[in-house]
Amino acid sequence: MDFYRLNDGSIVASLTGALEDGEKLVANTVDAAKEKHVPFVTVAGQKVNVKVGEVEHPMTEEHYIVFVAVVTNNQTLFKEFNPGEKPEADFILPDGDQVVEVYEYCSLHGLWKA
Repeated sequence: MDFYRLNDGSIVASLTGALEDGEKLVANTVDAAKEKHVPFVTVAGQKVNVKVGEVEHPMTEEHYIVFVAVVTNNQTLFKEFNPGEKPEADFILPDGDQVVEVYEYCSLHGLWKA
């Protein structure tokens, strides 16, 4: 899965390839505290828990986690966050579905991948 920042500042995911009007984001390339940005993923059966970072990420108006995305072999699941919310999400996968990749997007430090 690829993520792009469009000219209007919004972030979109693309399953089909490059977007002409967007800048492709590359995960884990910004110089920032990895312990606050790399998604920490726990899988127990069909339940997937995603916490952003081993150390909880700040969630202020100026600096917060915008979303987490769980890419599985069959679908992509998103959870959006607002400032002040805890950057943690639970997802229930259907039988046979498995986690392939997990991403998060920070308003200041960009895209991060587990």
